[in-house]
Amino acid sequence: MLQLLIVLSLIAALDFYGYQAFRTALGKARWLPWLYWGFHLLLYAGIAVLIANGRETPRWFFTSFFSFWVVCYLPKLFLALPLLIEDVGRLARWSWRRLSTSRVAPPAGAAAEPGPDLTAQSSSGSNKISRSKFISQLALGIASVPFAGTLYGVTLGKYDYRLRRVKIPIANLPQAFEGFTITHISDIHTGSFDDKRAVWRGIEMVNEQNSDLIFFTGDLINTYIDEVKGYEDIFSSLTAPQGVFSVLGNHDYGNYAQWPDERAKADHFKKVIDTHGQFGWNLLMNEHQLIQRDGHRLAIIGVENWGKSRHFPKKGDLAKALDGARDAEVKLLLSHDPSHWDAQVRPEYNDIDVTFSGHTHGFQFGVEIPGVKWSPAQYMYEEWAGLYQKENQYLYVNRGFGFLGFAGRVGIWPEVTVIELTRA
Repeated sequence: MLQLLIVLSLIAALDFYGYQAFRTALGKARWLPWLYWGFHLLLYAGIAVLIANGRETPRWFFTSFFSFWVVCYLPKLFLALPLLIEDVGRLARWSWRRLSTSRVAPPAGAAAEPGPDLTAQSSSGSNKISRSKFISQLALGIASVPFAGTLYGVTLGKYDYRLRRVKIPIANLPQAFEGFTITHISDIHTGSFDDKRAVWRGIEMVNEQNSDLIFFTGDLINTYIDEVKGYEDIFSSLTAPQGVFSVLGNHDYGNYAQWPDERAKADHFKKVIDTHGQFGWNLLMNEHQLIQRDGHRLAIIGVENWGKSRHFPKKGDLAKALDGARDAEVKLLLSHDPSHWDAQVRPEYNDIDVTFSGHTHGFQFGVEIPGVKWSPAQYMYEEWAGLYQKENQYLYVNRGFGFLGFAGRVGIWPEVTVIELTRA
């Protein structure tokens, strides 16, 4: 309850600062309060619906409202900052004047000298804008940048597939596998899609790479396997000379739905497994397959979901998956959750060369420009996007093909990755 009150208080503060900025920058137009607060009443009504329904809120409503809410309120954080700084400065100046006045009292009967008017126009001319109006216009200008970014993210950005190419040097790589390529995607989350043509473009990008293998590292659905209806032809079109290999993610087990009994949940899970096969994908459930070239062997190892957090299932059995593959010169592991790498893979299986993961989505929000890589994901996962190396082992965390919760992406774009293996 306390957390809810804090969140609602923050929302109210942001709305107050937003109104102050518009009122100061645009003038005291009679229509402004009606338009501004009328619009926000609709937002408050949506928040009330979410609170009242709780977990019973339909997913489509939660996703749509939350995405709209982010578009409205993320810019307000940037808008409120300069206004807050101005208010703190104004309070400090007022406090200093009061303190100075109390120390040096005016002669008896003398009128107190008025303090400076912070919003007064400059004495150099009546055309100069007030300090408050300037700060408000500056705040609105700053807020327009994240507003444009989030608006792009929920319209086009969520399907703005980015191709990334990464070379991974492996010391024990046989010459027969030099230049071997893998196209890696993860976290499709089919139930979130609303543009089939855009998804087609992303899958076509995968096939156009003509890689030796295609890896999919889990979370085909959000909740129910029925979400894939209408997309069967798209995902069935994935093809590679050495095959398409997949594993399960935490969303594939049916744990985010209410089931009448365990039998219904088990039947649904079987449908999830069967769907991978219907797509022509090789689903690896704590097992492996070997690829041989010129007498050398490369092992593709796949485990069920294994997450360090207690909130996610630990169904992966790496010992079972490796049984019969320990003699392969190269070992590639598909494991949905990147926390598996530090928690078990590296400490216990230092012969696994590369681990392929997803799961984090990079939080679908962040900044990735030369010299800067930041996302809220980094406060929950040590490895959250891209390539990581510790000693002679590598981890690649895919940023995800789809999206979940927030129906958009800002700064962390959907990803198709081509990994090339090379001799170190």
